[in-house]
Amino acid sequence: MTTLRTYLDWRFVAQLGWVALFAALAVAAMLGTELAISDLGGNQAKPQQEALASVVSLAMLLGLVAAVSATLVFAPAQLLQAAVVRFRFGLLLSLATIPAGALLTWFCFDRILPLDVNLGFNGLPARSGPQPLEWQSYLTALGFQAVVSGISLSRHLKRGRTALLLVLAGAALVFGVIWGHAMADLHPR
Repeated sequence: MTTLRTYLDWRFVAQLGWVALFAALAVAAMLGTELAISDLGGNQAKPQQEALASVVSLAMLLGLVAAVSATLVFAPAQLLQAAVVRFRFGLLLSLATIPAGALLTWFCFDRILPLDVNLGFNGLPARSGPQPLEWQSYLTALGFQAVVSGISLSRHLKRGRTALLLVLAGAALVFGVIWGHAMADLHPR
């Protein structure tokens, strides 16, 4: 009797930890920037020490939520790629599964993830229930899935993997700061 261990390359799936770390970094940077601008910058009603404590505690908590959410969203596509990487020409086959993985990623984000990104701030309507697949959401999922697959496939690099991971961590932080600045603009001052 063969086990699941023989059919999957678990080292491939283990690279999902990097994706979870980058998601946590982006969300922590977003929340830190948003709260720093809205609470520390212009809100005189809240003491700075209380605002700083909320920045640190909420950033850690929501960073953990983002890491778990990234794992839930990207794990099925990673399992699909881990299954095909064991075959002959597995690396090429895993690249060919990126479009199907993007479909799985979109499905998991839309149907499994319990979080609603748009909560109805600033007059924008909140999402309710499952959304139909549209080209924009599929292409967004395809872009994210290509990055996740690239991180997983980068373990086969002989050199330059550390630099790649550092660049991606920096990009996650910059993305989080830009996102946080945009979110702070939604709050009335």
